[in-house]
Amino acid sequence: MNVKLSRSASAVTLIELMITIAILAIAALGALGYQYHAVRHVQIARAQMVATRITQMLLEDWKSTGGDSAYNPIGLGLGITGTFGTITPGGSGVIYNITQDNIAMRITLSSANVVEGTTTLPLRQITVTVQWRKDFGSGTIGASDPSLQYTTYVRTDT
Repeated sequence: MNVKLSRSASAVTLIELMITIAILAIAALGALGYQYHAVRHVQIARAQMVATRITQMLLEDWKSTGGDSAYNPIGLGLGITGTFGTITPGGSGVIYNITQDNIAMRITLSSANVVEGTTTLPLRQITVTVQWRKDFGSGTIGASDPSLQYTTYVRTDT
C-alpha cells in the first residue's frame, strides 16, 4: 500500500497543469505586448529621425537662398511629389507631400518678414514644418498628428 500512495503523490494533477498553462499564457501575452510597444517606439523614433533630417536639409538649403519667398525644394531629389496647397497667415508658405522610408509626410515651408512696431527689419523668418500621421497610415494628415518644426532667421539686406 505504501508503494501505491507514493506513486499517486508524485503525479501532476489537472489543476496544477491548468495553473502552469495559465502562467505561461500570461507570460507570453506580456512578452507580445512588450514586443508590440517596442516596435511602435521604433516606428515613432524612425519618423522623428526622418522628419529631423528632412527639416534640417530643407532649412539649410532654403537659408542658402537668403530665405527667398519663391524657394522650391522639388528639384532637390528628396522625393517631394508636388504642392499640396498654399498658406498665407501673416506671410507666405507652400505645403508639399513627401514619402520617405515608407512614411507619408507633409512639409510646410513658411516665411515672413520680421516687423518690430511699424518698422520692417532686414530679417526674414523661415520655418519648415514636417508632419506625419500618428498611425503611419495613408490618408489625410490632421492637426492632431505629430509634427516637427524648425525656425531660423536670414538677413535680407546682404
